[in-house]
Amino acid sequence: MAFLGTRRAGESVHHVPGLRRRMLVEFGEPVVLEGLAGLPRKEAVSRAQELLREALSDHVQAVSERTGIPLPADGPGPEGGEPDAGGPPPGEPDESGPEAPVRP
Repeated sequence: MAFLGTRRAGESVHHVPGLRRRMLVEFGEPVVLEGLAGLPRKEAVSRAQELLREALSDHVQAVSERTGIPLPADGPGPEGGEPDAGGPPPGEPDESGPEAPVRP
C-alpha cells in the first residue's frame, strides 16, 4: 500500500497533513515471500523484512512516477536533513507540549 502526499520536504514525519492536502492511497499486488524455507528463524525474519522493504519501496516509487505526486526530497532522519528524533523543521514551534524544566 502506498500513501503519497502525506509529507512535504522539510516537514517532520510526525507532522499531521493540513486540510485539503492532496493525498493518494494505492494498493499494490500481494507480496509473496519465497526462499525463506530452511533458513534459521532470525535469518528468515531478516530476509523477509528486506524483501518487504524492497517491494514497498518499488511500489511507492512506481506510484509516485505514474501519478506525478513527488516524494519528499529529504529523508525521515537526521541524514536526510530533518531534525533529530522527528522534531519540527527549523523555525517551526514544537507543539508536543511544554518543555520539562532543566535540572542542574
